[in-house]
Amino acid sequence: MNTKVDNTIESQNLACPTDAQLRWQEAGLGAMFSFDIPVYDIGGYNWTRSYSEVVDPAAYMPTKLDTDQWLEIAKAMGAGYAIFTATHVAGFRQWQSPGYPYGLRQAPWRGGKADIVRDFIESCRRYDIRPALFISVRYNA
Repeated sequence: MNTKVDNTIESQNLACPTDAQLRWQEAGLGAMFSFDIPVYDIGGYNWTRSYSEVVDPAAYMPTKLDTDQWLEIAKAMGAGYAIFTATHVAGFRQWQSPGYPYGLRQAPWRGGKADIVRDFIESCRRYDIRPALFISVRYNA
């Protein structure tokens, strides 16, 4: 008698990763870019302060910022994905957020129209790297 045993994961009712989970795992090495407004706090940033106590958005002038440069380096190191800190503990939004009083919308850089999240994602696409965002909810006012 020839009996074949089915040992597949599906036949054992085991949890299987989703397609999205498999793609993330297959991306392998990643890079993280943490860039926030405290870079411009000359007086010494203290992460325990709320957004209303931190650096004035007018001080935010990363005139040499080049997300393509970031992703070119990530690609050269073999990254399959990259994470950008879209907002960190200071609460400064790195995108155009109409419902929030502290971010690029209030900064004069690029005429108040800057959107580093958009720039980052576009650069990821140009370099065939999967984008991801880090969002801190510490100051989610």
